[in-house]
Amino acid sequence: MADKRHRKHVRHDPKPTFVTRINSFIADNLAKVLSSMWLFWILLVAIVASYIMQPPQGAFDISLFFISTAFQGIALPVLAFVSNIQGDRQQAQLNKMQSEIEEELKLVRELLEDVKAGQAQIAQNACEYASQSS
Repeated sequence: MADKRHRKHVRHDPKPTFVTRINSFIADNLAKVLSSMWLFWILLVAIVASYIMQPPQGAFDISLFFISTAFQGIALPVLAFVSNIQGDRQQAQLNKMQSEIEEELKLVRELLEDVKAGQAQIAQNACEYASQSS
């Protein structure tokens, strides 16, 4: 009873809407661009160029410039790139694990069919024995 109530309130969209597809497309492509090493190099060149064209004045400005550029311009694209690499590795490992599990499941199903055939044979032999002994 509780399961039926729960299922009634859960919304399942079998087909994504146009807006959902557009949002997914933009998010996927934006994530690819923002996590690329090309963006890292472009940002690094832009940061160095801005530093050369208008260097910060004073120790506070210099430290603020390097801290903000180190995190925003360098660390974030690199972290996103590394995260993508780790995600690809995990996906490959999951795919390998899934294929191994599917092979094991196939073996278990074959064993189950052998057990069922053995049970049928035992039942047949028992019936034959019962008919012969009477």
